[in-house]
Amino acid sequence: MKIKVSSSDLVSMLKIATKVFEARDDSSFVYLKVDGERLHVVSRCQSAFFSGSVEVTNVEIEENEANIYYVDGDVLKRLSGIFPAVPTKLEFEVNKDSRVFVIKYTGNKFKLQIVRDTQEVPKPKIAPLGMVQGTEFMTVLNSLLKIVDNNPDAQEHPSSCLHLVFSKDKMKSMATDRFALAELTKEFSGDDSLEDEELFLLKHPQASLLSKVSGPAEVLQLVSSPEYFGYIDGNGNLALVGRTDLDPLQYQPIKDMASNAENSIVLEIADLKDALSTISKLSAVNDSIIITVDKDEQTCKTSSIAGDEIIIPVRDVNIDESITVNFTRSVLQEALIPVDTDDARLEWGSSDARIYRLVPINNGVDEEGIFIGVVPNVE
Repeated sequence: MKIKVSSSDLVSMLKIATKVFEARDDSSFVYLKVDGERLHVVSRCQSAFFSGSVEVTNVEIEENEANIYYVDGDVLKRLSGIFPAVPTKLEFEVNKDSRVFVIKYTGNKFKLQIVRDTQEVPKPKIAPLGMVQGTEFMTVLNSLLKIVDNNPDAQEHPSSCLHLVFSKDKMKSMATDRFALAELTKEFSGDDSLEDEELFLLKHPQASLLSKVSGPAEVLQLVSSPEYFGYIDGNGNLALVGRTDLDPLQYQPIKDMASNAENSIVLEIADLKDALSTISKLSAVNDSIIITVDKDEQTCKTSSIAGDEIIIPVRDVNIDESITVNFTRSVLQEALIPVDTDDARLEWGSSDARIYRLVPINNGVDEEGIFIGVVPNVE
């Protein structure tokens, strides 16, 4: 068999299609299939199924020759980083008696081992959920994955999962590490077949496989099955990851508790981030940060256990009394990741509040569709 394929198209597709191959997983594999004028690449592991295809030309297949080849996934992934990213014709050649693909272009030659013969694995049966802007989905995914609880002790707890809920017109996403909780609600164009809310819980390792660079005009078609959640991207690549059957976290009481806010200050996010970063450099061993809001002086001070202090400019101070509260610095930094506005309001109920809320402010107006809550350390 001989085929020719554009290197730029192939490299772009392989970045998705071979992503889930894992050599240490005995159930993991990658295979190539030539079907008409398309080269299909499929990879699978225990908890994911990815595939993609590109157009091929100059197809030569002998009679009764196989058209499915299970290949060395590690080598194929490495070759995808070697092939030219600019359009260049690659020639794939294999004969019925050999156990290796020979790949040639512009005087270069590489070999890709065929590792076994077996039947094609059927693609999971999927149903459409709806359409979403690629950049928006990836922004939500990547920011919330930084909050999902990765502690080994939490892997049987729903905090270890990214929560995704889809309705006809909304996509609600939630992540927590049991100290910070963020919920983002975005517009969503649900499929006509989507009648009731659909809930998905994805473990961090699986959800992170869905992350990709998405173009500004790319639209993702979100899809699912009883075992999988994923998308078909703008190039037709399929990305499916396993969903977990853990019960979802019931976090509405946390949101209700945070809504009883009687005290607040407004600050610039950049100032708070800079203060947290500086404190972390000066006190790398200890992960605590103390925030003091003085009612009389109308100031906010961040300080470390060692006594380093940074004043953060604040405005619209509306508090009943001065407070001093201790947070875990890394948790507070995680909570700020989904915030993309210049300002935010820090709200709390009383001096012994069990949760503090960050409300992003955009041009003086509270940002809709976002909830961020942070639990302080117990003294």
